[in-house]
Amino acid sequence: MDQKTLFAGQYLPDMLRHQKERLKAAALDIGSVTTNLSEDQIVKKLVHEFKVEPPTLHEDRVQKSLEDGVADLRGTFQGLLNDVESPETAVKVAVYAVPFSGEEVFFEFRPSTYSSAPPRAEVDGQVLRFCYPAVGQSPEDIKTTFERDLAKVKESLAVQYADVAPYSADLENFIRETLKQAKGSRKAQDDFLDRL
Repeated sequence: MDQKTLFAGQYLPDMLRHQKERLKAAALDIGSVTTNLSEDQIVKKLVHEFKVEPPTLHEDRVQKSLEDGVADLRGTFQGLLNDVESPETAVKVAVYAVPFSGEEVFFEFRPSTYSSAPPRAEVDGQVLRFCYPAVGQSPEDIKTTFERDLAKVKESLAVQYADVAPYSADLENFIRETLKQAKGSRKAQDDFLDRL
């Protein structure tokens, strides 16, 4: 159970601003040299390199399992009943595995509006794993907790999609304008050299 707090890292709008700066530098660099590629080919290449894709959850393919794991039961009712002193106690863990597509790094980014109590889960490849100690909890309680955590994830992803939408919508036009700017600078430089 290597769960971490989701959506608690770098602020997503800052990352998008940085990504756009990197894109502009790349477009100016490519646009300032003569190349055999057409403008459409350059645009396609840069869009592919700089597009961003927040995850999409595939809730219709959720898998449930009961696995062996460890949990810290100190300070819990179950821990008091069993006189638990160790931070790691062997327990059965209910696991909900939610597959997703898109970039897993987005689970680290903090959207423009976010929860002060973000959910915890393990990101394992293209699967989001929610793990709950099955000690002292009914299956209904675990399911309710999972549904609450999943709703928080979906809410954060919806905000991320809204944060990313303006960047994605403007991506191709931004590249074309930047290439045009680079071409104008290159032409001015060539004209200057011709006049020498």
